[in-house]
Amino acid sequence: GIGVPGVIGKGVAPAANLYAFKVFGADGSTNLVVNALEMAMDPNDDGDLSDRVDVINMSLGSPWGVADPADPEQVAVDQISALGTVVVVSAGNEGNST
Repeated sequence: GIGVPGVIGKGVAPAANLYAFKVFGADGSTNLVVNALEMAMDPNDDGDLSDRVDVINMSLGSPWGVADPADPEQVAVDQISALGTVVVVSAGNEGNST
């Protein structure tokens, strides 16, 4: 159970490594998303992608999925997804949609 010493509850990953990549500064816009995705593909920068992150969760505050498929951010997401990383991207912060 939860809170019992020595017992790991379901869904808990005590040996997980968490990475945080900051892409926004004080101005609220960024051109660093591709850089962060590349760092997630090779966290220790040794050229070996076998240590890439398992899951990427991005909330960039703008609509996703309406951009040109050749957009560098979309290309990077497609490439890391093809390697087996699960990429979760928010649809934006514009409110409800139908």
